[in-house]
Amino acid sequence: MILGCGILAAMGISSPAVATTLYRVRLNTAEFTGTARWLALDWISGGSSINSARIASLVADGRRGRSRFQGGPVFGGLADGVGPPVATLQDSSFYNQLVLPVDSMGTFAGFDIGTSENVTAGEMVRDELSFYFLNPDDLFPFGTADPLGANALFAIDVTGQSGGDLSVFAPMRFVPPDTLLLNNSTDDVALGYRITGRLQFRSIVPNPSSGGVRLDYAIPEPGGELRVKIFDVAGRLVAQPFTGRREARTWTTQWDARDVKGRSVPAGVYLVQLQMGGQSFVRRFVLAR
Repeated sequence: MILGCGILAAMGISSPAVATTLYRVRLNTAEFTGTARWLALDWISGGSSINSARIASLVADGRRGRSRFQGGPVFGGLADGVGPPVATLQDSSFYNQLVLPVDSMGTFAGFDIGTSENVTAGEMVRDELSFYFLNPDDLFPFGTADPLGANALFAIDVTGQSGGDLSVFAPMRFVPPDTLLLNNSTDDVALGYRITGRLQFRSIVPNPSSGGVRLDYAIPEPGGELRVKIFDVAGRLVAQPFTGRREARTWTTQWDARDVKGRSVPAGVYLVQLQMGGQSFVRRFVLAR
């Protein structure tokens, strides 16, 4: 999720002064083999900041159709059919969409998705990139635990920090440090218990920190069982500072910068994940010893 200069150049995001985000999307599509499906990315521009989303390393063992888009501009081989299968979607319009049609699904599909992280000071509404798995006949998306009812599999909110704010909705899973995995599409989303809004971080302070951090976050109705996990950038579970029930309101969890064995962890970048009711919310922070 933290990009080096070489990866940035390959993704076409080339500014050392601008934070960036990169995730790997992997889909098991065996349930839909032989049918047509759309992989759709919606890029909503909420403010004056100019950002772009870039898709690269697209692989699929089915028969792909030609990409389509609105808003934009969009450029790259996925848009004009010339060159490697990459595309950059800029947010010059409020609503921008890039659709990657698969005319006959195979058993897997995957791509890397990167976003820039430009934020203008004082902006109240941030850019957001969402991903959907659609039936092209009726544009009905594959059902997820997205409480907004849009059935997104994941959403990345631009925050100005590398990694952004990542929301992931079952049956898609976040696999630390940077993979978004739909491993078994036959596992439908439970129709019973769901939270009615999205998990949200209020703050992680201090960030950077020379010691522990305070995690402030909001739990939507009706609350439920929450897990707070800390991972390092290699994807290893470092600590689990809270597991238990949380009612719907704003809460605080303290992490003392110690691992599960009580040892002080080294300086570096860490990921904190909230998990509840088919949702995961991920943000990163820095320890500077």
